[in-house]
Amino acid sequence: MRTFFKALTISFLIGALSIGGAKSQISSYKVNSGDINVDGDGFYYALPLNSVKVDVTVSKSESFKGKFSDYALRLLGISNIIKEDKTTYGIKNIVLSTETSIDTLNLYFAQLPAKWNDDYSLELVLSDKGLLSELRAQRKNAEAKEAKQGTEGGFRDLMKPVIIEKVDTIIRRVSIDTTTIEEKILKRSISEKSIEQQAREIADLIYRIEDNKFSLITGYQEVNYSKESLQFMLEKLNLMEEEYLAYFKGTSKVSEQLYTFYYTPQPQETEVFRTLFRYSETDGISSRDSRSGVPVSISGSPTHHLSQIKALETKRMSSKKKAKGLIYRIPEEVNYSITMGNNVLSSKKLFISQLGIITFLPSANLNHADFHENGSLKTLIMR
Repeated sequence: MRTFFKALTISFLIGALSIGGAKSQISSYKVNSGDINVDGDGFYYALPLNSVKVDVTVSKSESFKGKFSDYALRLLGISNIIKEDKTTYGIKNIVLSTETSIDTLNLYFAQLPAKWNDDYSLELVLSDKGLLSELRAQRKNAEAKEAKQGTEGGFRDLMKPVIIEKVDTIIRRVSIDTTTIEEKILKRSISEKSIEQQAREIADLIYRIEDNKFSLITGYQEVNYSKESLQFMLEKLNLMEEEYLAYFKGTSKVSEQLYTFYYTPQPQETEVFRTLFRYSETDGISSRDSRSGVPVSISGSPTHHLSQIKALETKRMSSKKKAKGLIYRIPEEVNYSITMGNNVLSSKKLFISQLGIITFLPSANLNHADFHENGSLKTLIMR
């Protein structure tokens, strides 16, 4: 028998499979089918399961009343001020995407041929979730050569730092003559300034800053400042003035919050309409069970672009006469929308694996098969 494996790469769940030789054969069986040869060699894999991921970016605007806002009009003549603390929310952006995990209802065992060349070794790589992410076969002599190259000249990487820190202890003795110390005690009393007194001091500072800005612009100090120096000083004075004015006018800030929601479509699902969360301008995002806010929902409608071949593939999968190669999925295209009342906030077409059809590759003469992350076939080479 010729070479059984040339290269095998599984992208996330399955990836790519390479088999050389006209008589090479690989057959897949569902785990609970009862057709698996327990004495045979092979590996397990799962079909992908897609979940719709909804990332919602919410802007949070906060306004804070100034400490001396009650004196703004009387001391500074400012009437346009923030009169109370207030927080408002707004939906800034919604992004739809998919996340892939394993479908525990569709686990398969890939049966390997009874004999395969001893010159090849099989390497499995698991993902961080414990799933098969890569399977590779290579010549054993190439593997030994690679191992030899990896250890050549490796002493430098294994050596520890050769620098040793040495610490010496130095003791210094200092003698001080006897001296007479006279201690004075000062009695102080502190009284707190009133709010109006504090407001007047800050207002005086603002007026002084205005005077300094006027002196710089008019050249009252009779100093020939460079353009850069003059600009720098004015920027600093403006910054100080804004900080002091905030005590009277108030201040505000805007921040962003990111919320993520997941929805997993169920097989044979036709139409979907489900509430993801609730939203209000005063409370922001809340759970879908909350009584406050307007419901924000996700709706999906499959395009049924696989309807012509779905019935045929159902018959092919149920047939027991023909050996089946690697089982894979052809995803269904679904139009998803995020709505709030009659307003569409976001929409996108997504491919959902479990809503599509399940089919299989030929069990023999397969040289290379590469799959996308959603389980659809990317490359197929038969020789």
